[in-house]
Amino acid sequence: MKLVKRRLCILSALGILLIASCSGKETYKILFLPAPEVYSSGLVNPFTDNNPVENAPFQGILYATDRNPSQDDGGTSRFYTSDPGGVVRLGIGYIERNGKELSWEEARQVSLLKNRTEDYPISVKGVHEIGLLDTTYSPFLDPALVPEKSRTPATVFSNMINEKLAVSTKKDIYVYVHGFKTIFENPLLVTSELWHYLGYDGVFIAYSWPATKSNRAYLADSEKAKLAGRNFRLFLEYLTRETEVETIHILGYSMGTRVVSLALSDIALMHHEKSRKQIRQHARLGNVILCGSDLSLYVFGACLEDGILNVLDSLNIYVSESDKALNLSRWLISQDRLGQITKSRDLPPQSKTYLRENKKIHLVDVTDAADSKAGNGHNYLRKSPWVSSDILMTFMYNLTPEQRGLVHDGDSPVWYFPTDYIARLRDSLGQVNPSFKAMGRIEHLKEEKAEAAPTE
Repeated sequence: MKLVKRRLCILSALGILLIASCSGKETYKILFLPAPEVYSSGLVNPFTDNNPVENAPFQGILYATDRNPSQDDGGTSRFYTSDPGGVVRLGIGYIERNGKELSWEEARQVSLLKNRTEDYPISVKGVHEIGLLDTTYSPFLDPALVPEKSRTPATVFSNMINEKLAVSTKKDIYVYVHGFKTIFENPLLVTSELWHYLGYDGVFIAYSWPATKSNRAYLADSEKAKLAGRNFRLFLEYLTRETEVETIHILGYSMGTRVVSLALSDIALMHHEKSRKQIRQHARLGNVILCGSDLSLYVFGACLEDGILNVLDSLNIYVSESDKALNLSRWLISQDRLGQITKSRDLPPQSKTYLRENKKIHLVDVTDAADSKAGNGHNYLRKSPWVSSDILMTFMYNLTPEQRGLVHDGDSPVWYFPTDYIARLRDSLGQVNPSFKAMGRIEHLKEEKAEAAPTE
């Protein structure tokens, strides 16, 4: 930890950008994630008595972005703009609640409350840009940005990751890629929430590509996502090559699933003649989750043909019948979206067979999950305490859909949430973690079921 802090001081002395809040720009906030059901019901408690944040050598949330730094020009973000920067920048974001740091004890208590009586808005109070990732330089980059090609930022960033992995139970990295109409700060805040509910184990990184906070920018952002896909692929290759990570997990949301899919497709094509064992040396990808995917079915089919399933362990695709945002996207593009392949959809026989027989790909219909229809039905990642539970348990325990308590009907390849999802999840967790049984939770649930059963 001392080594990392010393390097940060050196970087600051060398003039590496320390971005403070630009005056006159409103602070962007989100309300802290509703407690996932798996936590509020007492099934899982990843929090310790000690503050795990203090063990992180960077004391914040790591980020990578290919946005341009913000100027005091009246834009929406205090830190980075919606303009593509042409290069990936690495840094640390610092999170606060209502203008002050949220104490560890307060954060832990709030995290487990099912019905909160108070809102907990969180925001980014500042960021420290470490520098440019040298492997993303291009001949088209303004020479003034890179007067001297330096490996220092990449080395400092990877050392931070490695120091945190060294004190983590799971030597894994988790990367969140946001969607359309999103400013720089949003993925940092969402990432901090998700990492919090993983008990700060491993390393969670926010990847912030240059989306624009405007409905009118939809088509422009579609083009930006293509460029971001390449930069994201270079970033993943850097993590594999220069950190001690065992497995990299990815959560892509909405249009961000295009960024993820394009990056993985490129990796698959680059290594198409290699075995899975050989590919893993270049891409240590584990669980990849696509949530509310605004991706054409045709493009997704092409990605499958290119071999993306060869570069990862599991691909989980969350879909919904109530996603109004994807309805609009389908109308604009005139193509069906990946996030709409629900259990009620009549798939062609060959598609059903492919999805049923391929054990690496899982379609999960959230239509029946608690609170999945909130708002326009698109942000169930954060709105539904069942969906957030399902995603977190996938990351935490590497469970299959069946092990997580999901079900499917007949020959349908689509999994969905049954009404007794939480009870099923409770039983499954008792199998993967005997400590839950030891605490008597499984037996207590069975006693409750027996008491509630009708008598003859």
